[in-house]
Amino acid sequence: MEDLRSQTLPMCVKLGYGMGQFSEGIAYNFYYYFYTFFLIQVVELSPAAAGIISGLSVLWDAISDPIIGCLSDCSLSPLGRRRSFIGKAAVPLGVIVVVLYIKPPLSGAALVGWICIVNFIFWLFFTICDVPWLILGNELTDKFDEKTQLRTISTVLLFLGQTAAAGLTLPVISFFSVQLDSEWKGWAAWGVIIGLITTMGFYISFRATKGRDMILSKSATPEQVPLQFSFHHWVKELATTVKELCWVKGFLSLFLIGVLATAAVGVFASGSVFVLTDTYGADELHITLCNILSSLWAILMTQLLGKLATKTDKKAVLVIVFSTVASSLFLIWILPDNIWTFYLSVALFFIGDAGFWTLMFSMAGDMTELDEYQHKKKREGLITSFLCFSTKAGCAAGMWLFGTELDFIGYSSESVSMNVSLASNIRSAFFLPIIVCYVGCFLLACKYPYSRKEYENIKAHL
Repeated sequence: MEDLRSQTLPMCVKLGYGMGQFSEGIAYNFYYYFYTFFLIQVVELSPAAAGIISGLSVLWDAISDPIIGCLSDCSLSPLGRRRSFIGKAAVPLGVIVVVLYIKPPLSGAALVGWICIVNFIFWLFFTICDVPWLILGNELTDKFDEKTQLRTISTVLLFLGQTAAAGLTLPVISFFSVQLDSEWKGWAAWGVIIGLITTMGFYISFRATKGRDMILSKSATPEQVPLQFSFHHWVKELATTVKELCWVKGFLSLFLIGVLATAAVGVFASGSVFVLTDTYGADELHITLCNILSSLWAILMTQLLGKLATKTDKKAVLVIVFSTVASSLFLIWILPDNIWTFYLSVALFFIGDAGFWTLMFSMAGDMTELDEYQHKKKREGLITSFLCFSTKAGCAAGMWLFGTELDFIGYSSESVSMNVSLASNIRSAFFLPIIVCYVGCFLLACKYPYSRKEYENIKAHL
């Protein structure tokens, strides 16, 4: 494994590994963009209930991230520490995606209970695939720029998955709804397709990285297998490790950036369809075109920002991105409003989103590498899984916040078209949290300690 880390990764490995993020992108963007909408419009739950269920489910996903990360750190599977999780969970994940979008013949508390259980199972299997997959990416190479290249390819595939989920969902569901003479059957049919694609993408990633995952011997030492040798004290050990992570240089900055950047994603993904339909009166075609074009724009920005970061510095690029997006969105919010300025705000948002996903885990890879050199501890899984926790917790907060805001301002699909003030309030509920989140991201990116120069200096001395 160590020899392979120092070699240049073949393109087939980079693309194959990146297919895991294609699966991630199509599965969670289908959820983030449309699940709240599905619960309100198809299942007919209240906005507050839909927001709470979605938020708590994603929060559960966040809580399970460190657990799965720790378990993958100490796995003795002959398939590898990370790949064993991906290989075993890919099929169950695809199946539960299908179940997620089937409207059960239930009502009241039984309906809510069923939805909560299915959500929790979905996010558990998503975590079992996704967290080891992310950690594996940090272990494939130890080269500063190649980490960025690997994440750039993965992020492009992430946004291709997002394009499919966000851009094709409404027209495909409309088609199936007509063919099957039922709206919820249209959702279920599209869920089957998403489930199959999700399983296939993670399986391709599993196969492409064969032989590149660390396999621990059953005679491994405690230093090689953290927590394995004191499992009965697991909770205590985990709490101690969390305290240690807070002192890892750069960890808190990236952790809080993860929370804020993905809180903005949670608000944007769950709120954009409501803003487009209820504030601007956009039809299905406009929403589909907006989602497809914005995702393609994000792919372009991912490649541009990735190349810029390899030629200059990851930290500098992230600081510029967050400051530009926050200030521009604020100006758009206070200036006279129309649908074209909203489209501009979408383009700006995806610059920030592309910068975050392209550079966040690449920077985390640098940080974990330096941490291992400095403290002689292998905790890639712990650090990466806690950063995953930050992104899921942020999304949960954003989805919960927007659903709560809709309920607070008195949202109902019948009244919006007759109430200009309510439509304006929906727009403010959408913009303000995103602006605040990106201002926070800018300040935290400034505090992140590792520029390219600092990274190279430290590594040279170690």
